Amino acid sequence: MICDSIVQVAVTDREREADMTNQPRKRLREMSPEERRMWAETTHARLSAFSAYVQRYLNRRRNNHWQTGTDVQYNQFQVLAADILAALEEIQEEAQQGEETR
Repeated sequence: MICDSIVQVAVTDREREADMTNQPRKRLREMSPEERRMWAETTHARLSAFSAYVQRYLNRRRNNHWQTGTDVQYNQFQVLAADILAALEEIQEEAQQGEETR
């Protein structure tokens, strides 16, 4: 019974995440400050998790002395992801300030 509950929660989480990725979001200027902050926080968390996954992959490959074109591309992705994560933090800060002035 407990296993069934855990599996159901996992399935529900995956379904919710799939729904989030398949739904178009509002344009940033159409979002309220709270919506913008929540979107930025969620997106930041998801991108951070994926970036950490990619970094673990790259570290394993590096430790095994393997490198392909994919590894080079993933390293370039990590630089881009860091820049996007910083921008998402700025959006969160601006949205937080917008919420406080309301």
